[in-house]
Amino acid sequence: MTAVRVSTWIYPWDLADEGVDTVLALLRDHGFQGLDLAANYHAIATLAPHNPRRRVMYTETGAVFFPARIERYERILPQLWPETAVLRAWPAVAERLDRYGLRLNAWTIGLFQPWLARAYPDCARVLPFGDRLYAGVCPANPDVQVYLARLCADLADQFPLTFIDLEGIGFPDFAYGWVRERIGIALSDWTRFLLSLCFCPACERRAADRGVAVERLRRWVVAEIEERFQAPGDTPPDEPAEEFIARQVARDPDFAGFLEAREETVVGLVRAIAQAVADARPGTRIVVYGRADRWPRDGLRLERVLDVVGGVILPSPAREPLAARAVRDLVRRSGQPVALIHNQWSILPERPGSPEFRAQVRAALDLGVDQVIFYHYGLLKHAQLHSLIAALRPAL
Repeated sequence: MTAVRVSTWIYPWDLADEGVDTVLALLRDHGFQGLDLAANYHAIATLAPHNPRRRVMYTETGAVFFPARIERYERILPQLWPETAVLRAWPAVAERLDRYGLRLNAWTIGLFQPWLARAYPDCARVLPFGDRLYAGVCPANPDVQVYLARLCADLADQFPLTFIDLEGIGFPDFAYGWVRERIGIALSDWTRFLLSLCFCPACERRAADRGVAVERLRRWVVAEIEERFQAPGDTPPDEPAEEFIARQVARDPDFAGFLEAREETVVGLVRAIAQAVADARPGTRIVVYGRADRWPRDGLRLERVLDVVGGVILPSPAREPLAARAVRDLVRRSGQPVALIHNQWSILPERPGSPEFRAQVRAALDLGVDQVIFYHYGLLKHAQLHSLIAALRPAL
């Protein structure tokens, strides 16, 4: 069995508050080989059980958490977290990697950035009904694309990164990132997918350029949703959206063209980021979350980016074994040097040592993953760290 690399997701404020040397030594001594450090983050409220300075970290808008160089950006400028000590955690970690024998990856949030949508409302997603969502921005917006490529290049240029982990780089579920979400009716997979289709000006332009009758399609989407809102029940809740999508693609060229435009948007964005990172530091690769679906809901057609990514974070091998195996097989068939990465949830309900936790780890190892990232250093007790590595001992 090939040795599995082990790292943990980690926040820069925990490093700043606990001491960079203290945390890096702790990770090394517990058997971690790297850290996936948040470079930016979305809205969050966390309970920090071992942070000596703050027991709660709370932000409703998110921010950038590394010392981004403003002069490198264009219209969209990074909103830096106001605590200089937190920003300085990044260079402090980079300077100490060799001392502690650790690898550094940049955990980078893509579109779920409320601060960005508030500061640049024209970049926000727009639902089929015309509602603008301020939880995040649309990947089709040209300014968003430039900003994300510049952000990742800035990271790669400043720090000796192995990977840049791109989280949420495609189109999300319509309710992703809502604050204190209230949805009081049952929604099928298909209805949620239709609600998630973005009709912002950038998406409409891209679809129109492919010959899509955008307004006709939007009216059809609205009518389809309204029919379900008015009916006694929704479509069968256990029937996956993929079956509805495939049927509608076959019967409606506008629907097919709209999904193709979404795919071109996300694939193009990933490839642009990969190129910007390679130009800044050739040894740094990007990582994406991926599925092998023909019509992926987020728009990321995985096989079209395997030649430019260094790793893929799999669907849950225990909860979605078929989906995880499909991604593994797709990567292996490609012949590309792409790492298979498992994101191991390690907080409730899958706390270390629980049956759920052990099942997840076992399924990931059986699948043949190359790396496991544990979620999450700052949310666990220090006493739990050892049990994370112990679960992987046979593969180390």
